[in-house]
Amino acid sequence: MAIELPAATRAATSSAEESRAASAGAKPAAGAAGRRAGDPSADALKGEPARVEVAAVRFTTLSPSGNSALTWQETEIEVNVRPSTGKGENRFANRVKVTLTIAEDNPTGERSYYRTSAEAVALEVGRSNIRFYLPPEIVRRDKLHSEPKLYAVEISTSGQAMAPSKFSSNAPDATVFLSKAVEEAKRNNGILLPQYLTPFAYDSNKPAPVFVRLERDADKN
Repeated sequence: MAIELPAATRAATSSAEESRAASAGAKPAAGAAGRRAGDPSADALKGEPARVEVAAVRFTTLSPSGNSALTWQETEIEVNVRPSTGKGENRFANRVKVTLTIAEDNPTGERSYYRTSAEAVALEVGRSNIRFYLPPEIVRRDKLHSEPKLYAVEISTSGQAMAPSKFSSNAPDATVFLSKAVEEAKRNNGILLPQYLTPFAYDSNKPAPVFVRLERDADKN
């Protein structure tokens, strides 16, 4: 025959059993939060990275002194940084690397390839301009005009490639062009220059972001 315990005794027994279960490391009931209510998750805090895209590519020839014998060919790449979406909005893109590849034809029909990169420390949401230059000797030797025969612009942020890249409209096959250009451009390393290695580095009319500078480390090797 079952014995009915007094209400006070039942309450005390239930409390003691709950205490022992807690001491034994009993798991919380299904659906209970694993952290305090209101704590943001790590994913929400991290958010998505800002997005970077090529907004425009412009070409021109110009001289820092007005002397036509010192005319450079300039490629200006306008990049647009868009904020991340959702929680943890990120308004900066870190280590934005812009790589320019161009092909130029001289009057004899010979084609030369040039390729170089510049890496901004960080870019804030909005538009920024990254510029590259071919020096006067190449402009005069090959009778270059504003726009090269072919070009490609690639962008990465923190080592992660951004897609799509930007190619000249007359590139017959972007993949084939880049594959050939990357190899051929090795012959002309150091000729196509980022703005900070040219006379336009401190031109107040051509503001530029701060770049990761590697040439000093290279000098030590």
